Amino acid sequence: MGSPTEPAPLVVAVTHELEPDDAVLTGLAGGGVRVLRWSAVRTVSGGASELREAWRRLAPADWVAFTSRRAVEEVFRAGLQIPAGVRVAAVGARVVGALEAAGTPVDLVGEGGGDALGRALAKQVAEGTRVLFPAAAGASPALEEALSRTGVEVERVTVYRTERVVVDTAACAADLAAGVDAVTFLSPSAVESLIATLDPAGLGPALRRVMAVCIGPTTAAAALGAGFRRVHTATRPEKAAVAEAVLELGPVAAAAQRRPIVTRSE
Repeated sequence: MGSPTEPAPLVVAVTHELEPDDAVLTGLAGGGVRVLRWSAVRTVSGGASELREAWRRLAPADWVAFTSRRAVEEVFRAGLQIPAGVRVAAVGARVVGALEAAGTPVDLVGEGGGDALGRALAKQVAEGTRVLFPAAAGASPALEEALSRTGVEVERVTVYRTERVVVDTAACAADLAAGVDAVTFLSPSAVESLIATLDPAGLGPALRRVMAVCIGPTTAAAALGAGFRRVHTATRPEKAAVAEAVLELGPVAAAAQRRPIVTRSE
């Protein structure tokens, strides 16, 4: 009897703009996954003048809240520093790490997403406190909603936005024909962009049979709304957790033998 055949590696398409140290890319590569680059969105800076104006209004009793590393980078790219007496709240290890690497101590760390950070922050501040929230255009309003229920004033400043990128439909068609086990999404806009490109090319049905691995419930809802038949959500809203969620699919993908299966997980 011959030796058992080695299982084929997972084949995963990533749809976000990749950085050299991207935690999804490094996590998947470390797990032996074959990564396909289907970049469907890119991030563009914006709102620096509005951010500087909001910064000038910060008082010692105020807070600044961060829910993304990119927002941290945009603040420091604008040449701004946290004023003395202003406290900092952040969610996620990568966001906290970016702040600490810039020499900014974090006063409150939230576990989970913006909603969890908002609830934790609401316990620390008095009614009427102002929280400045540098964020992406279209970022979840969960933090603002959690704080507004306690009378805290939240000022959101858009410091970056995502733009649609047209993926190579011929390459995607070849990839789908060869077999793709999962596609990762870090935002609802990535779902919308990929669908908008592949549907007109007739690739929508094949795409929707692939497992969608999403960074959080908002993105998962967008994938379900777009018609994906199998949606898996990372346990926490971080890139590293997306890679972990993909690696968990190894046995699922092997058992499915890349046949369409209808499952939904939150």
